[in-house]
Amino acid sequence: MINSGLRSKVSGTVLLVEDDRSLRSALSSALKVRNIDYLEFESAQSLYDMLTGPGLPQPACMLLDIRLGSGPTGLTVFERIKNDGLENRVPVIFMTGHGELDTAVDVMREGAFDFVTKPFSTPDLIKKIESALLSSAVAVDNENDQSRLVTLLGQLTDKETEVMKWMVEGKTNREIAEICGNSTRTVELHRARVFDKLCVSNAVELVRVLSILDS
Repeated sequence: MINSGLRSKVSGTVLLVEDDRSLRSALSSALKVRNIDYLEFESAQSLYDMLTGPGLPQPACMLLDIRLGSGPTGLTVFERIKNDGLENRVPVIFMTGHGELDTAVDVMREGAFDFVTKPFSTPDLIKKIESALLSSAVAVDNENDQSRLVTLLGQLTDKETEVMKWMVEGKTNREIAEICGNSTRTVELHRARVFDKLCVSNAVELVRVLSILDS
């Protein structure tokens, strides 16, 4: 069940994955005091059920114990997140012990967002969580923009797509007409339709919009 207080300046939900009940309770209290939404999970399986369903909150980050007692470890959970392509939408902050620093550094290299060492400073942890939620929000916005752009690109005809390709490469209407075997007037019509369908007004805006696919 989701728990929330008054809306804070940071929007998003923390997925708190910790098998130690006392630590999980302390962390949830710290989040509640700061009006940060959170969901609690005491095992990897309960988390998996939510990640694979339609109920994944956005934006979100994960506060994940590197060890989870019995069952899959935090490292296994992180591999699952990466395999599902969720590491940007759900940045992971690992909680580690002093003897696990080398492992924490390794997972940072593998794409984890950050880590904290137990016992940790609550203000420092909150700052990391806020940064992770902001990162998630950017990733979610980018994915939504990419999805909308793919839909718009799907509305282009084959000829419009071809003309757009040469436009992006900086070809003039006359050059595109020669390449495609069309009149300059026909190229101009295709160009206008591309601008209209992609909601841009010139080639510079077109290049900027298409760059979304590379972000």
